[in-house]
Amino acid sequence: MKISHFILSLSIAIISSIAVFFFLNLFVPINTYIDFMLISLLFFVLYNILVFMLGSITSKNKSKLFMHLVVYNVIFKMLLSFLIVYLYVLKFEPTDKFFIIPFILVYLIFIILETYFLDKQAKYTS
Repeated sequence: MKISHFILSLSIAIISSIAVFFFLNLFVPINTYIDFMLISLLFFVLYNILVFMLGSITSKNKSKLFMHLVVYNVIFKMLLSFLIVYLYVLKFEPTDKFFIIPFILVYLIFIILETYFLDKQAKYTS
């Protein structure tokens, strides 16, 4: 996958996350958690850039490094996601459970993006 295509896909994911957040805010009171949505968005943007770069490098390698990247990526992302939610709860002590909605929203949109570009990169592995 070319980097220009990745940047376009990343931009679409960012815009979609923001748009869906404001759309959901019409039905569920999540506007007070816009800070958590932005923290989540920043994390997943940076994380996906890192995974894309590592995927670009490992997909050209003849060994099974790309497969290891995919497996470790799932574990590492899950642990970091739990950590981010845990730290947010510790620091901001949300008054209701709606705080998790923006995080899950961004998480799901970026899972789709990550699956898309890792699938494209997997086609280049030997």
